[in-house]
Amino acid sequence: MERTTIENIIATSLEEISLLVTEGKCRSRIIMPFYRTKAENEDTIRYSEQELKQIFLNLLCNNTSFFYSVETPSEYVYSFSNSEQPQIKKLKEEDDHYESARFDVSLYNTANPKDLMCHIEFKHENADEKEIGKDLLKLTNEFGNYNKNFFVHYIVRKSNQWITSTFPSVIKMK
Repeated sequence: MERTTIENIIATSLEEISLLVTEGKCRSRIIMPFYRTKAENEDTIRYSEQELKQIFLNLLCNNTSFFYSVETPSEYVYSFSNSEQPQIKKLKEEDDHYESARFDVSLYNTANPKDLMCHIEFKHENADEKEIGKDLLKLTNEFGNYNKNFFVHYIVRKSNQWITSTFPSVIKMK
């Protein structure tokens, strides 16, 4: 089954971030910065979802005619903190604990915001169960005319060790 243009760009973005993580450079001009450290010889690279999102957006602009928005407000409002189960409704009422959520990137066929194709959420490594749950809830609740949304999560593996707390927080590991 052939992948769609959006899926191809996501796959290429993941290939690019893999090159950036493993070789320190990729075809785009983005680099991973260092964390601010106290010791002179203690350079630690900061990995985040932002680099992956920028690689995706660069590929999108260079290879498609899609329009996009970032940090797109959700159509529905959500309450994640007042109960075991997240709550969803269409409108926010005064003094309730519901808030508009945001999608990392939304794609459109035209420059008209009503011509929504899909939403994409990007994650990197140490996302906890609640954070991932929020994203999945939004993505499964709000669709454009593509009837697909995307959750793109990358995890760095170094020296045959997974450097992440995502697995333990989401998957019960023995």
